[in-house]
Amino acid sequence: PSSYWFEDFYWAVGAFPISGDNGGYVPTYEETSWGLFDGPFTSEYVSTDALVFVGNLAVTEVDIQGYPSHSSPLYYWQAYNVLGDPSLVIYQTQGEVNNVNYMDVLPIGIDFFEVSAEPGSYVAISFNGTLHGTAMIGEQGIVEVPITPIYEPGMADVVITKPQFQPVMNQVLVTPLDGPYVTIDEFTVDAGGDGVVEFGETVLITVTLENVGSDPATDVEMTLSEDDEYITLMDDSEEFGTILPEGTFSQTYAYSFIVSNSVPDDHLFELAASITADEDTWESSMHMTAYAPVISAGTIQVTNDDNGNGRLDPGESADIGVTLDNDGGAVARNLSVFLSTSDPFLTINVDSDTLESLEAYSNAQVIFSVSVSEDTEIGHNVLFDLSISADNDYNTTDSFTLSVGLVLEDFEMGSFAGYPWEFGGNGPWTISTEAYEGTYSAQSGAIANNQTSEMYVSVNVTTDGEISFYYKVSSEASYDYLRFYIDGSEMGAWSGEVNWLQAAYPVSQGEHTFRWKYEKDWTVSNGSDCAWIDYIIFPSVSPPQYPDISVTPMSLEANVESGGTAEENLTIANSGEGVLNYSVIIATGSRQSADFISYKLGKGEVDTRPGLRSEKDFGGPDEFGYYWIDNDEENGPDYDWIEINSVGIALTGDSMDDYSWGSIDLGFDFSFYGNMYDMVNICSNGFITFTSSSTTYSNQEIPNAGEPNTLLALFWDDLNPNNGGTIYYHGEFDRFIVEWDSVPHYGNGGGPETFQVIINANGTIIYQYKTVDTGDGCTVGIENATGTDGLQVVFNSSYLHDEMAILFYAEDPWLTVSPMSGSIDPDGSANLMVTFNAEELEEGEYTASIIISSNDPDEYNISVPVILTVGADMIVEMTVDHFENWNMVGLPLAMEDANVMSVFPDAVENTMYSFGENGYEQEQELAMGAGYWLRFDEEGSNTISGEMVSEITVNLLENWNMISGCSESNSGWIDPDELVIPNTLYSFGENGYENANSIEPGLGYWVRSYGVGQIIISSDIGLTKSKPVSLDGIKYANTISFNGNTLYFGVEIPDREALSYGLPPKPPAGGFDVRFADNMKCMKESGMIEIMNNSDQLIISYNVKIDDAKHINWVLINPVTHEEFTLTRQGVLEVSGEISNFELRKVPEIPESFSLSQNYPNPFNPVTQIQFELPRDDKISLKVYNLKGEEVRNLVSGTYRAGYHTIRWNGTNQDSEPVASGVYIYMLEAGTFHSVKKMLLMK
Repeated sequence: PSSYWFEDFYWAVGAFPISGDNGGYVPTYEETSWGLFDGPFTSEYVSTDALVFVGNLAVTEVDIQGYPSHSSPLYYWQAYNVLGDPSLVIYQTQGEVNNVNYMDVLPIGIDFFEVSAEPGSYVAISFNGTLHGTAMIGEQGIVEVPITPIYEPGMADVVITKPQFQPVMNQVLVTPLDGPYVTIDEFTVDAGGDGVVEFGETVLITVTLENVGSDPATDVEMTLSEDDEYITLMDDSEEFGTILPEGTFSQTYAYSFIVSNSVPDDHLFELAASITADEDTWESSMHMTAYAPVISAGTIQVTNDDNGNGRLDPGESADIGVTLDNDGGAVARNLSVFLSTSDPFLTINVDSDTLESLEAYSNAQVIFSVSVSEDTEIGHNVLFDLSISADNDYNTTDSFTLSVGLVLEDFEMGSFAGYPWEFGGNGPWTISTEAYEGTYSAQSGAIANNQTSEMYVSVNVTTDGEISFYYKVSSEASYDYLRFYIDGSEMGAWSGEVNWLQAAYPVSQGEHTFRWKYEKDWTVSNGSDCAWIDYIIFPSVSPPQYPDISVTPMSLEANVESGGTAEENLTIANSGEGVLNYSVIIATGSRQSADFISYKLGKGEVDTRPGLRSEKDFGGPDEFGYYWIDNDEENGPDYDWIEINSVGIALTGDSMDDYSWGSIDLGFDFSFYGNMYDMVNICSNGFITFTSSSTTYSNQEIPNAGEPNTLLALFWDDLNPNNGGTIYYHGEFDRFIVEWDSVPHYGNGGGPETFQVIINANGTIIYQYKTVDTGDGCTVGIENATGTDGLQVVFNSSYLHDEMAILFYAEDPWLTVSPMSGSIDPDGSANLMVTFNAEELEEGEYTASIIISSNDPDEYNISVPVILTVGADMIVEMTVDHFENWNMVGLPLAMEDANVMSVFPDAVENTMYSFGENGYEQEQELAMGAGYWLRFDEEGSNTISGEMVSEITVNLLENWNMISGCSESNSGWIDPDELVIPNTLYSFGENGYENANSIEPGLGYWVRSYGVGQIIISSDIGLTKSKPVSLDGIKYANTISFNGNTLYFGVEIPDREALSYGLPPKPPAGGFDVRFADNMKCMKESGMIEIMNNSDQLIISYNVKIDDAKHINWVLINPVTHEEFTLTRQGVLEVSGEISNFELRKVPEIPESFSLSQNYPNPFNPVTQIQFELPRDDKISLKVYNLKGEEVRNLVSGTYRAGYHTIRWNGTNQDSEPVASGVYIYMLEAGTFHSVKKMLLMK
């Protein structure tokens, strides 16, 4: 935040307890309330005035919560005003289309106008500049807008708007209706004696119809229909007789329907109404909502317990009161409630209770009795199950958990794995040995001024209770505080020197977040500058949902030839109930035969250990690949001191001897020994770590398994900033600098020393030494996360001098993992790609560990040992699987004996064939890069030994080629001449050909080429490098599959893509294959399907998306039996017998009867469409007449085939002259069939 006032920040993005510049930390959306910026994206605060309003609300909340502030909220309410239209809506992007529909005509004198649109849309109807009616569309998406009737013809304006949707501004014709026009005036329901439609009820409907037309409506009848699985009409038709113009007619209990017992609550449904009178028909509808109970367990109370503390304890009996909440809109009657548990430590004495009724949106309590075993452990969680039943077959279940005794978090696991703790602010809390009881507690993170350190946990409290905890504070009194919050409300705050004390606060049942935050003000640090929390007693809570991690395989070995690469998959699975969060650390092994042994000196003790130093001014590589070089070497770095004492942040503290500050944000992700870090800890004793808060003053040799690890040791010695000097840090976008400015040694150890480290975003590290007074007692070097690998420049020896620079850099690592972190949902998994790179490695064996840290409380860290063997010509073994019958194979390794029976001893002799210019040819020897047909009598596998081949060149002929790949899986090739036709890489399986996405070693493939040439298949290639071609031609096609092999139909493939949809040559006899007769896998119209079937049964599945519901049928015909299968939407067929082909044919659907449809659009100007249906070939005429009965246009006259037909009329007479606006009649005659309808031409 860089605003002048904190309130400007709050006003823009919402309330959040910031402090100073917040240490550069920007809160997330979840951590703040709504402000002006995010309000319109997540709420109805969308107009300019509402934006100001929600911003002012955020400022007001800050005042209520007591967050840091500069101004009063009253000022914002007074000063921030909209000088313009307050209702103006700002669009965040291009508006969406609002799907609207409304009446075609607004009849004169009518007092309503029906509109459907997106829920939340506003509707306004006006005429000649006067507003006649407004309404808002509700959840049903339809509304009858009440309007002041309009009594003169013309055009009414219809305006429909909704924020972030395109406005609709149209006109509708206001006109007197010729003839009758009947609509639903009103309706009421009687549902169980009230007007609420509830589950299981029989509902009676009373309807009033109104004739808003100009002529009487005779023989009026209304019929209802429904398309809803929860509604069943019992009485769906009623006669209303004659209704005069502007008259009404009511029928009491005219209709009835039954509501299903299983209807969901708040279920919206529609009853469609068709109203007829003589030859006229009008469509209308009635919209209703059905309700059902929604019952669940609410507040849980423990009463009548033996010791009266309101919780279950070992060895006691108690009553459990369960409040049942009915959040549904229907009453539940005659409830029976049963309680059960499978917990061996709990006995239910009274397991049932009843309620006469539970009204809608109400609650009531049921009581049970239980006993707890004396052997139950404190903190044991008991899961209870509730079974609830009521009239009308209502049944539901729920569960809740109660804890026996205290629900405790005392951090004695030595970690935060006991509960789903989360952390925020500028430094995470850590585990400390400064405990109230036991060994461990939680300690706030090391932070600088104007920073915070937070930890919080969200839990479901199952019954009213309290939370208590012990706290300890050592800070600047009245300025640096430990604060405790429940759901964002501060409950307590403490500062200064406070020894262990207990705090307790009441907590209600429900979801709650408990947060502890240590925050510092602008300056001064006193005491230990931190806070501790221990022995938290929660109220009864549901057990946290923990993840359960598993990793496969548990070890990795790879053999790679010198200069080569290899890849392996590592799978992390989560079989638990909670989300698994994981991170990966790579720890490469050390070439040292053993780690150096740590030796701890007494404070101020003289170090007599012998020193070590390099005889050269450069060194490395270590096992990972790091090197170092200093500026005394010809190609070393330049000494270029960067002074930051005027721009950097000074680290302060009450006692800075043996002190660590952290975690401090680097400002970028930094790669160190293959792992990514964005935070550092700075120790006063001349070193930095990325993970450790160690403050040890005894420098050690590197590498060393003891703390600190992930180490940058610039001048690791017993330094004491308390006696002088200052430590600064300064971050820029691509580097982070820490400077020890004139810092002396402890006691009389010498000094002062001035040195710095520059951490560059590009991965390099530079140590610089401005002045060195006593440099023969320190350690200089770097070390990985486990202390098993590192570079030591000097240990306890004279080496450093004034104006010196040392550069650390790394070659590409030999082991990488991607991704390095992630989250996995319950019952999910993630694949990690492990890459071995031997390009810079000498022959030999290399070891490492992949350490996976997670929030699984039982397996916090899992270590996967890794061994890489690098050799000049590596002999490896590879297993290639095969299935029974014909397979496509290739040679996966370089072998001296590549005879087919040596490579695949399980194969049938003399059955290997290659494919060339002359077709199939029998072969005995396999060659790398070629593909072959090979037959096996049974399913199995062969183990093949040979040398790895990482790249091969494959010769291609024009058209189809059989190929194979190299010794590693890859997904492409280098195709410099763009020979390969896209989408033509095919593998072969038990169900025939299928498109392949990768080339696996040991398998053969088909690929199609535009011409003669070469491609290169290499293990270094990730994607096919060929000309991109859009292959969406079959994306929306119909599909039909035979035993899982899919063909496509109903679409036309562009000529430029046709080759991409061809199929390779048919497999040998005995293999399965299916294709269209022209060797294609797709076709547009009718076609023959050829099948090579190796079984006596075909499973045929289909999905018809194109032409479905367009009066077109696709028919599958067995040419032998002439049996026809009509393919409609989706389905599965089973066909037995020896079948070698089918015919797939597209045929028109034949209507069942004559029919004339209403023209569309209507009203129209000047073109409309008229559809009619003929069940047989017949001579027809379709003519248009005016209201005088005069023929205007003869549209059709002659014989038409059976089917569905559409005729267009362009509003002209027989002489092609435009006709006037008005009502016209069109009539269809076909044999003895006659039908007449009206249409309105409006210009």
